[in-house]
Amino acid sequence: DAAGAVTVAATAAATAAEAAAAAAEAARSMSSAAARAAAMGAAAAAQRAIAKPQDSRLPWCLSTQSLYSQALEEVATAGRAEPQAAASAAAAAPAAPRAGGAAGKGRGRGLTAQGMKEVGGFEVQGLRVAARVGKKLPKTQSWCFVPLIYSALGRVPDRLRKEGISDWPQIEAAQGHWRGLFSHWEEWRLELRKVIEAYGPAKFEADFLPRGDGGARGWTTSLVYGAPREWGKLPHPQGRCQDAMLNLLPCDTQNQIFASVIAITVD
Repeated sequence: DAAGAVTVAATAAATAAEAAAAAAEAARSMSSAAARAAAMGAAAAAQRAIAKPQDSRLPWCLSTQSLYSQALEEVATAGRAEPQAAASAAAAAPAAPRAGGAAGKGRGRGLTAQGMKEVGGFEVQGLRVAARVGKKLPKTQSWCFVPLIYSALGRVPDRLRKEGISDWPQIEAAQGHWRGLFSHWEEWRLELRKVIEAYGPAKFEADFLPRGDGGARGWTTSLVYGAPREWGKLPHPQGRCQDAMLNLLPCDTQNQIFASVIAITVD
């Protein structure tokens, strides 16, 4: 019942808060690599403490993700604070070239997966992401979640189509690229497609995608991050709409996406 759901939610949130605090403490007292491992383990403990609700739209699902983000941001900050001796040695040593030489920054190029790594706390599910991608990535999920939305839809609605917007063949061709970055991309795509079908495709598009024709200066997101000329762009839903769409997915799928985005953006 509702009271039971609230109790479960409160317990899960408290457990997640404790896990986030433990991760932050580990980040302050351990080496950057160890701190990352501790933080991901704490996030996993928080995830295991969450009972799957009957209604996956309960708001505390996203609140827990926010706690994960806070803990992992502590890790990223700790990882950047290298000891003075190490910093001095690095300054004296010649800089190692990035893969691809001058093109290492990836200007005008899409992401290139270089190896794979496990997502901490999700080893049982076999969740993996690209170890390196050749670009600095945003900390938000829009760069990959917007492409996931249209990948699940399979198209950009006609009312939002204009020059430079990705077409169906481009969206389909891009799936191999995204599967190379995220091991569970196809599962997420199919899960979101089921959500769209249950919600009603026409209502989903009306409720969550940009209104009207998106406007002459409407925001867009590259179908493949960093390569809009090759792959085209996608109409960018408002952040609150992205959150609402994400919140329609099962809690475990939400956590997989969130943890994967964090993992792929942290070296």
